Amino acid sequence: HHYGLLPLGFLISKIFNSKLIYDTHELETEIYDLNGIRKLVSKFIEFIFIKSSNLTILVSDSIKNWYNSKYNIDNLVTILNCPKYFLPERNKVFHKEHNLDLTKKIILYQGGLQIGRGIEKLLSVFSKFRDEKYVLIFMGSGPLSGLINEYSKEFSNIILQTSVSPDIVLDYTSSADIGIAYIDNDSLNDKYCLPNKFFEYIMAGLPVISNNVPEMRKIVHEHNIGFVATELTVDSLKNAINFIESFDTEDFKTRINNARQLYCWESQEVKLIKSYRDFKII
Repeated sequence: HHYGLLPLGFLISKIFNSKLIYDTHELETEIYDLNGIRKLVSKFIEFIFIKSSNLTILVSDSIKNWYNSKYNIDNLVTILNCPKYFLPERNKVFHKEHNLDLTKKIILYQGGLQIGRGIEKLLSVFSKFRDEKYVLIFMGSGPLSGLINEYSKEFSNIILQTSVSPDIVLDYTSSADIGIAYIDNDSLNDKYCLPNKFFEYIMAGLPVISNNVPEMRKIVHEHNIGFVATELTVDSLKNAINFIESFDTEDFKTRINNARQLYCWESQEVKLIKSYRDFKII
């Protein structure tokens, strides 16, 4: 699951005459904040050992194409980070836990609270956002929890929700009104990403605000389930909300349900098993 373990995986596969599968979670040699000697070492390890893998699993077609071009290998398969199929039941969990007026609408960011994911810009934008109908909830944990907490003390429309168990995360997600997946850095990994949160929003039945990167843009536009923002400003957030509020409710339910059935783990599982058979893993 990590380039750093490829040499060990290669050694074990030779000792036991077994198959080696490299199941990457992202474009690991091109992640945000990986530079200098660490980046050179990561690229060297992957370059040396990836061709020993019997199958390499990627998390988006853009990353798959990058690997194909970079290493001239074709034993690649895209398996998306989708949750299991889930029929959401609209609820007011966030409203109850944070004593919010039931008329408030929630824009949700869930996932790791780390630098490079647009969190600082989201905080800046929402601290200037004067639409009293909407609140922004960050659900997760990470190094930026303290910063979010400081903003939440000053601005009532910004709330920090500690991370919850994966077993109930979609119950919480379903109590939001819009999901936001705006990753604000120029790394190749994030340019080509399809983050878990993006599919969790879809599974929970939420319209999505994403940044203008190829994989998320394609899904949002193809299914008409949200808004692709070219920048993150107060005006662009207003435009996104107005666009989403213009959706016909019943039509949107049909579109998001179609997307939910397509982007669930059950559909990815079929592809994964097929790839194991195609590449003679099983």
